[in-house]
Amino acid sequence: MEPDQMEEQRRSIPILRSILFVPAIVERFVARAPEAGADAVCLDLEDSVPPAEKSRARTMAAEAIATMPRSGYSMFVRVNGLDTGLLEDDLPAVVRPGLDGIVLPKTHSVEIVRQADHYLTILERQQGMEAGAVSIVPLVESAEGILNSREIAAGSPRLA
Repeated sequence: MEPDQMEEQRRSIPILRSILFVPAIVERFVARAPEAGADAVCLDLEDSVPPAEKSRARTMAAEAIATMPRSGYSMFVRVNGLDTGLLEDDLPAVVRPGLDGIVLPKTHSVEIVRQADHYLTILERQQGMEAGAVSIVPLVESAEGILNSREIAAGSPRLA
């Protein structure tokens, strides 16, 4: 998909006034999340999941994306940051039809956004999804990220 087409698709994502972050490993929270009335549900694989539970959280997030009733909210997953070495396991587990975007923590450079974009393009193709279907919400959490925010914001047409 060309950047102009991705930009047009990105503009079709509704403005999110509220995002409900839910630990992907707490099944009862995940099951009730659609009832909360948030504009988006974000299944968390990062801070709310202990290291020993990461694999199980990925499996539960993938199942939720595939099975949760979808009406009136967008579906996001907060993955682990690129620098953790866990992103390469997170993305293949959750990129599938029904995922609207990822929340990318610890984004301190445009290279992180570009690498995530590259991974997403490959995985979308493998899943038979349209290129650019999964948006990226970068979380800038450091002074370095703030200094690089202009480049980060221009780093991919996927940015939501």
